[in-house]
Amino acid sequence: MNEGFDSASRQRYRNSGRISFGPSVVWLVVLLAASLSAAAILAIAFINGFYFIGIVPLVISLIVGGAHVGLVHFGKWRNKILAGVVGLLAGSLAYLGYFQIDLAWTTQSATAIMHVEWLPDYISFRMATDVTDSSPSIPTDSFREPSDHASVFNWIFFAMDWAILAAVPAVFGYIRATRPFCESCQRWMTQSIVAYEPICEPALMAMLESEKLDDLAALPRTDLQHKQPATMLMVSYCDPPGSSTEQQRCAVYLSLKTVQDGGNGAFTNFWRNTFRAVVRERSISDRVIAGLLPVMPQLSPLVSSKMQIAQQRSERDAIETKKQVRKETLAGERIRITAFPENSVLTPSNINISMMLAFIWFINLLISLGMLFVGAVAVGPSIDAEFDWQIFSWIPAPVGWGVLGLGAFLLAMSLYKVSFRMTAARDRFFLRKTSEVMADRTGKVVDADDTQAFFSEIVPRENFGKVMKETATDFGFARADAETGRFLWEGDRRRIELPLRSLTRCEIYERRGLDGSVEQCMVIVAADDGDTEIELPFIPYRAPWRSNAAAKKALADEMLASIANAHSVVVGKSGRFNLSSFESTDLGVASLR
Repeated sequence: MNEGFDSASRQRYRNSGRISFGPSVVWLVVLLAASLSAAAILAIAFINGFYFIGIVPLVISLIVGGAHVGLVHFGKWRNKILAGVVGLLAGSLAYLGYFQIDLAWTTQSATAIMHVEWLPDYISFRMATDVTDSSPSIPTDSFREPSDHASVFNWIFFAMDWAILAAVPAVFGYIRATRPFCESCQRWMTQSIVAYEPICEPALMAMLESEKLDDLAALPRTDLQHKQPATMLMVSYCDPPGSSTEQQRCAVYLSLKTVQDGGNGAFTNFWRNTFRAVVRERSISDRVIAGLLPVMPQLSPLVSSKMQIAQQRSERDAIETKKQVRKETLAGERIRITAFPENSVLTPSNINISMMLAFIWFINLLISLGMLFVGAVAVGPSIDAEFDWQIFSWIPAPVGWGVLGLGAFLLAMSLYKVSFRMTAARDRFFLRKTSEVMADRTGKVVDADDTQAFFSEIVPRENFGKVMKETATDFGFARADAETGRFLWEGDRRRIELPLRSLTRCEIYERRGLDGSVEQCMVIVAADDGDTEIELPFIPYRAPWRSNAAAKKALADEMLASIANAHSVVVGKSGRFNLSSFESTDLGVASLR
C-alpha cells in the first residue's frame, strides 16, 4: 500500500459510534413490528405445509433486513457493531417467535404465546418429531413418534434457518452503518464512483500521491459489471454542501478499491464496502477535488470558483503541452481516417441472416432431439412387443433405425458446433460480405487475402455487454506493418491508418458472462497523435473459426503480439509487453503498470 497518500498524515474517516435517539425509537418499533410479522408469516407457512427449508427464511429475512436498514439510515446509526448486534437480535426474534406462535397454534391456547419458558421444550419436541417432505401433504397437527435419525437433521436445519434469518439483517445493518456520515451536517454522505480498468491502479496511486490529476480523464474506464474486475475510485462528500462556514468543516473522503468480481442491483453496497481497499476513506485536499472534476463534475460545488478556474487552466496547459510533445515527436505523422458512408454490410437483412446463422446449431440440436424421439418410438415395437406407444407405428423399423442413427449423428455434431464453433457460420458470412466490398475498392491499405491480416469486427466501448441484434459497427482487416510504421485497418465503413509511434495503449479486454466464463476477448488499440485520439476495440477471427474461450484468447494474444512486435521494430526498442497488455512510453505517456 502506498505510504504517501494513505498515511497517518491524512485524516481517515472514523465512525463516531453515535445514534439519533428520537428517530431510532420510532424505527425500533417498526423493526419490532417487522420481526413479529416475519414470525407470523413463517408460522403460517409451516402450519399450511409451505415452509421450504432455507428458501422461506431467506425471503422473510429480507423483510427484517429492510426494516433494519431503515433504522440504521433514519436513526443515523454510526455504530456498526451495535447495528450488527441489533440485526442479529431482530432476526433471532423473528425465528424464535415463529416457534412461539406455532406453540400457541398446536396447543390451541392463546395464553401459550405468553409462556416463553415453554419454548425450549417445544423446540426440542419439534426437532424430534418434524419430518421433511417435498409436498404439503402431511398435516402438521398430527404428531409423529420421536426419531433420533430425523432429530439430527432437524437440528442442522434449525441452525441453518436461524443463521439465515439472523445474519441477513445483521449484515445489512453493519454495512449500512459503515457509510461515511458528516457530523457537521448530520447526514449521510453521498458517494460517487468512477470505475477504471484494473491496470490503472498504479497510475491512480501515483496521481493521488503527487496530487497531479491532469491525466485522470485519459485513463481507460470500464463499467461495473458482474464478474468483471475493475479499480474503483470512490469519493464521499456532502451533497448538497452546507453553508460556506459549515462546508469548511465538512471533509471529503476518497477510497481506491479493487474488485475482482463486479456486482449490481441489491448487492451494490455489499461489494462497494467489502472488496480490497488500496486506500480507505482518506480526506483529500481542494487541489485533489478540483483534479477530480473532469470525471466527477458533481463535485464542482465543493470547489471554489478560483480553484476551478486555476484547475481548468492547468488542465488546458497540460493538454496543450502533451499535444505539442506528440506532434513534435511524431514529426508530421498523423492519424488518417477515411469514411465510406455508402458501404455497409450491416444492413437489416444481413443482420437478421447473421442472427439465424449464429443460432443454426441450436436449432439443429433441437431437431436432433426430435429425431431421436421419433426414431426411438418407431423402433420400440420391434424391440419390445409390449411397447405401448403406437404414435409412429406407421414408420417401418428400418426407417426408424435410420432416423435414430441420423439423429444421434446430428446431436453429436450440434454439441460440437455449439461448444467450439457456435458463431462460425455468422463470422464466415460477414467475411464473405466484407470481401465482396473490398474486391471493388481501390487504394486499399490491407488486402482481404493478406495472410498477415486479421479479419476483425470493431465493437465500440458503449456497446460492451449490451443485448443488441449486432454490437459491431464495422468489419474489416487489420494489420500492423513494421515496414511502413503504421497500424492499418481496411474496413467496410472506414479506412484507418495509425502511426505505430502514436499508439498509447494496446491490451486484451476479457468480457465475462454471469457465470464468470470468458464470453469475448477483445484487443483494444488506442492512439493519439496530438490532434486526434481514437480507441479501437477489435474482435479478431480466423480459420478454423473456433469460438470457444481458449480459441478466442489464443487469437487475441496472436494479434496483440503482432502489434507489439511491429511497434518494437519502429520505436527501436522492445516496449513493455506481455500477453495481456503493453503501453507505449517513449512519447512521455503515463505508464499504466
